[in-house]
Amino acid sequence: MQNVSFAQSNKIDSLKSALKNITYDSLKIRTLSNISWEYLNNRSNPKLAKKYIDSVYAFSIETGSEYFIAKANYPYGVLEKQKGNYKEAIASFRSRTDGTNNNWMLGYTYSLSEQKEKAKNILNYQLEKNKSSFVPPYMIATIYMGLGDVANTLKWLEKDAEVGGQGLLFWALKRDVKFDSIREEIRFKKILETIK
Repeated sequence: MQNVSFAQSNKIDSLKSALKNITYDSLKIRTLSNISWEYLNNRSNPKLAKKYIDSVYAFSIETGSEYFIAKANYPYGVLEKQKGNYKEAIASFRSRTDGTNNNWMLGYTYSLSEQKEKAKNILNYQLEKNKSSFVPPYMIATIYMGLGDVANTLKWLEKDAEVGGQGLLFWALKRDVKFDSIREEIRFKKILETIK
Protein backbone atom coordinates (compact mmCIF):
# COMPACT_ATOMS: atom_id res chain seq x y z
CA MET A 1 0.00 0.00 0.00
CA GLN A 2 2.97 2.28 0.51
CA ASN A 3 3.57 2.43 -3.26
CA VAL A 4 -0.02 3.58 -3.78
CA SER A 5 0.47 6.45 -1.32
CA PHE A 6 3.77 7.36 -2.94
CA ALA A 7 2.22 7.29 -6.42
CA GLN A 8 -0.69 9.36 -5.16
CA SER A 9 1.68 11.92 -3.64
CA ASN A 10 3.58 12.19 -6.91
CA LYS A 11 0.36 12.66 -8.88
CA ILE A 12 -0.97 15.27 -6.45
CA ASP A 13 2.36 17.12 -6.46
CA SER A 14 2.36 17.06 -10.24
CA LEU A 15 -1.22 18.37 -10.43
CA LYS A 16 -0.49 21.11 -7.88
CA SER A 17 2.60 22.14 -9.81
CA ALA A 18 0.64 22.27 -13.08
CA LEU A 19 -2.11 24.29 -11.39
CA LYS A 20 0.31 27.17 -10.77
CA ASN A 21 0.83 27.63 -14.52
CA ILE A 22 -2.73 27.18 -15.78
CA THR A 23 -4.41 30.27 -17.20
CA TYR A 24 -7.60 28.81 -18.71
CA ASP A 25 -10.51 28.74 -16.26
CA SER A 26 -11.94 25.41 -17.41
CA LEU A 27 -8.54 23.71 -17.19
CA LYS A 28 -7.97 25.20 -13.72
CA ILE A 29 -11.34 23.87 -12.57
CA ARG A 30 -10.59 20.42 -14.01
CA THR A 31 -7.18 20.33 -12.31
CA LEU A 32 -8.64 21.36 -8.95
CA SER A 33 -11.24 18.65 -9.42
CA ASN A 34 -8.57 16.05 -10.24
CA ILE A 35 -6.69 16.94 -7.06
CA SER A 36 -9.85 16.55 -4.97
CA TRP A 37 -10.51 13.15 -6.60
CA GLU A 38 -7.02 11.95 -5.72
CA TYR A 39 -7.77 12.66 -2.07
CA LEU A 40 -11.29 11.19 -2.29
CA ASN A 41 -10.37 8.02 -4.15
CA ASN A 42 -7.64 7.11 -1.72
CA ARG A 43 -9.48 8.38 1.36
CA SER A 44 -6.16 9.83 2.41
CA ASN A 45 -7.31 13.25 3.57
CA PRO A 46 -11.00 14.20 3.64
CA LYS A 47 -10.21 17.74 4.81
CA LEU A 48 -7.96 18.39 1.82
CA ALA A 49 -10.49 16.72 -0.48
CA LYS A 50 -13.14 19.12 0.80
CA LYS A 51 -10.79 22.08 0.45
CA TYR A 52 -10.26 21.30 -3.24
CA ILE A 53 -13.93 20.52 -3.86
CA ASP A 54 -14.75 23.88 -2.23
CA SER A 55 -12.22 25.50 -4.57
CA VAL A 56 -13.85 23.91 -7.61
CA TYR A 57 -17.26 25.06 -6.44
CA ALA A 58 -16.14 28.63 -5.60
CA PHE A 59 -14.18 29.02 -8.82
CA SER A 60 -17.14 27.64 -10.80
CA ILE A 61 -19.45 30.20 -9.22
CA GLU A 62 -16.90 32.97 -9.84
CA THR A 63 -16.70 32.04 -13.52
CA GLY A 64 -20.44 31.43 -13.84
CA SER A 65 -20.00 27.84 -15.01
CA GLU A 66 -23.22 25.98 -14.18
CA TYR A 67 -21.73 22.83 -15.65
CA PHE A 68 -18.86 22.80 -13.15
CA ILE A 69 -21.11 23.89 -10.27
CA ALA A 70 -23.21 20.80 -10.94
CA LYS A 71 -20.08 18.65 -11.28
CA ALA A 72 -18.83 19.88 -7.88
CA ASN A 73 -21.95 18.49 -6.21
CA TYR A 74 -20.97 14.95 -7.14
CA PRO A 75 -17.67 14.82 -5.21
CA TYR A 76 -19.43 16.55 -2.29
CA GLY A 77 -21.82 13.61 -2.36
CA VAL A 78 -18.98 11.08 -2.44
CA LEU A 79 -17.26 12.82 0.47
CA GLU A 80 -20.45 12.83 2.56
CA LYS A 81 -21.10 9.17 1.66
CA GLN A 82 -17.59 8.26 2.81
CA LYS A 83 -18.26 9.99 6.12
CA GLY A 84 -21.56 8.10 6.52
CA ASN A 85 -23.68 11.25 6.09
CA TYR A 86 -26.11 9.63 3.67
CA LYS A 87 -28.79 12.30 3.85
CA GLU A 88 -26.28 14.98 2.78
CA ALA A 89 -24.78 12.67 0.15
CA ILE A 90 -28.20 12.01 -1.36
CA ALA A 91 -28.97 15.74 -1.44
CA SER A 92 -25.68 16.38 -3.29
CA PHE A 93 -26.27 13.61 -5.81
CA ARG A 94 -29.85 14.75 -6.42
CA SER A 95 -28.81 18.38 -6.94
CA ARG A 96 -26.80 17.54 -10.05
CA THR A 97 -28.38 19.09 -13.11
CA ASP A 98 -27.52 16.06 -15.24
CA GLY A 99 -29.16 13.74 -12.70
CA THR A 100 -29.42 10.37 -14.38
CA ASN A 101 -25.76 10.15 -15.41
CA ASN A 102 -24.80 9.40 -11.83
CA ASN A 103 -27.97 7.84 -10.52
CA TRP A 104 -25.99 4.66 -9.96
CA MET A 105 -24.15 6.31 -7.05
CA LEU A 106 -27.43 7.72 -5.79
CA GLY A 107 -28.85 4.19 -5.97
CA TYR A 108 -25.90 2.82 -4.03
CA THR A 109 -26.23 5.55 -1.40
CA TYR A 110 -29.98 4.93 -1.08
CA SER A 111 -29.20 1.28 -0.34
CA LEU A 112 -26.71 2.28 2.37
CA SER A 113 -29.29 4.56 3.97
CA GLU A 114 -31.87 1.75 4.09
CA GLN A 115 -33.96 3.25 1.29
CA LYS A 116 -33.93 -0.04 -0.62
CA GLU A 117 -37.02 0.65 -2.76
CA LYS A 118 -35.49 3.86 -4.10
CA ALA A 119 -32.25 1.98 -4.76
CA LYS A 120 -34.17 -0.75 -6.62
CA ASN A 121 -35.99 1.89 -8.70
CA ILE A 122 -32.68 3.34 -9.83
CA LEU A 123 -31.29 -0.15 -10.45
CA ASN A 124 -34.31 -0.98 -12.63
CA TYR A 125 -33.89 2.31 -14.48
CA GLN A 126 -30.22 1.48 -15.17
CA LEU A 127 -31.07 -2.08 -16.28
CA GLU A 128 -33.77 -0.77 -18.63
CA LYS A 129 -31.46 1.94 -19.97
CA ASN A 130 -28.81 -0.72 -20.59
CA LYS A 131 -31.15 -2.43 -23.09
CA SER A 132 -30.97 0.52 -25.49
CA SER A 133 -27.65 2.20 -24.62
CA PHE A 134 -24.47 1.19 -22.86
CA VAL A 135 -24.41 1.52 -19.08
CA PRO A 136 -21.02 0.55 -17.63
CA PRO A 137 -21.64 -2.77 -15.86
CA TYR A 138 -19.57 -1.53 -12.90
CA MET A 139 -22.32 1.01 -12.15
CA ILE A 140 -24.99 -1.69 -12.06
CA ALA A 141 -22.72 -3.93 -9.95
CA THR A 142 -22.29 -1.08 -7.45
CA ILE A 143 -26.03 -0.81 -6.85
CA TYR A 144 -26.33 -4.58 -6.47
CA MET A 145 -23.46 -4.45 -3.96
CA GLY A 146 -25.30 -1.85 -1.90
CA LEU A 147 -28.39 -4.05 -1.94
CA GLY A 148 -26.32 -6.98 -0.67
CA ASP A 149 -26.86 -9.09 -3.82
CA VAL A 150 -23.42 -10.68 -4.15
CA ALA A 151 -24.31 -13.00 -7.04
CA ASN A 152 -25.51 -10.15 -9.27
CA THR A 153 -22.66 -7.91 -8.12
CA LEU A 154 -20.15 -10.51 -9.32
CA LYS A 155 -22.13 -11.15 -12.52
CA TRP A 156 -21.99 -7.46 -13.47
CA LEU A 157 -18.34 -7.07 -12.45
CA GLU A 158 -17.55 -10.03 -14.71
CA LYS A 159 -19.42 -8.30 -17.54
CA ASP A 160 -17.39 -5.15 -16.95
CA ALA A 161 -14.16 -7.14 -17.12
CA GLU A 162 -15.39 -8.75 -20.38
CA VAL A 163 -15.99 -5.36 -22.02
CA GLY A 164 -12.66 -4.06 -20.84
CA GLY A 165 -13.83 -1.97 -17.90
CA GLN A 166 -12.96 1.70 -17.83
CA GLY A 167 -9.97 1.90 -15.54
CA LEU A 168 -12.61 2.52 -12.92
CA LEU A 169 -13.08 -1.23 -12.59
CA PHE A 170 -9.38 -1.82 -11.98
CA TRP A 171 -9.21 0.96 -9.38
CA ALA A 172 -12.45 -0.06 -7.68
CA LEU A 173 -11.60 -3.71 -7.40
CA LYS A 174 -8.16 -2.99 -6.03
CA ARG A 175 -9.05 -0.26 -3.53
CA ASP A 176 -12.73 0.58 -3.16
CA VAL A 177 -13.93 -0.43 0.31
CA LYS A 178 -17.43 -1.14 -0.94
CA PHE A 179 -16.10 -4.44 -2.29
CA ASP A 180 -14.19 -5.48 0.84
CA SER A 181 -16.84 -8.01 1.89
CA ILE A 182 -16.47 -10.00 -1.36
CA ARG A 183 -12.69 -9.88 -1.83
CA GLU A 184 -12.32 -13.52 -0.76
CA GLU A 185 -14.94 -14.76 -3.27
CA ILE A 186 -13.34 -17.01 -5.90
CA ARG A 187 -15.20 -15.22 -8.72
CA PHE A 188 -13.95 -11.86 -7.45
CA LYS A 189 -10.35 -13.11 -7.41
CA LYS A 190 -10.78 -14.38 -10.98
CA ILE A 191 -12.00 -10.95 -12.08
CA LEU A 192 -8.88 -9.40 -10.53
CA GLU A 193 -6.72 -11.85 -12.46
CA THR A 194 -8.46 -10.95 -15.74
CA ILE A 195 -7.91 -7.22 -15.42
CA LYS A 196 -4.25 -7.26 -14.36
